[in-house]
Amino acid sequence: MKIYLGIKYRKDLSNKILVERIVDALERHQVYCVHKDLEKWNKVEVAIGALMEKTFEKIEESDLVLIEFSEKGVGLGIESGYAKALGKPIIVLHKKGTEVSPTLVGTASEIVEYENLEKALISIKALSH
Repeated sequence: MKIYLGIKYRKDLSNKILVERIVDALERHQVYCVHKDLEKWNKVEVAIGALMEKTFEKIEESDLVLIEFSEKGVGLGIESGYAKALGKPIIVLHKKGTEVSPTLVGTASEIVEYENLEKALISIKALSH
């Protein structure tokens, strides 16, 4: 299964470990994350127009869109809205105590709140089979 992972862009790589934990937990699937796969953790600079084109291409190719929304980001809403327009299933993952915007809730097929990321990813693995 091809999974597109949307997560708040952090230039300082402060959420790199979170991305890696999600990708590792979903190892049986092909997980694509712009920051990891296209920008190579800030080693490749990509013009915003090209970045958005590649983002939309990868969402189109995906079977499932996973949005980690513990930290808000406009890009996450764009990705989710595009996926919704394409009829893609969207799972929103967020830490307990963080607020998910009503518009993102409106696009989601499933919302997974977590205190323990590993437990949440087990439920996502079950949803993605």
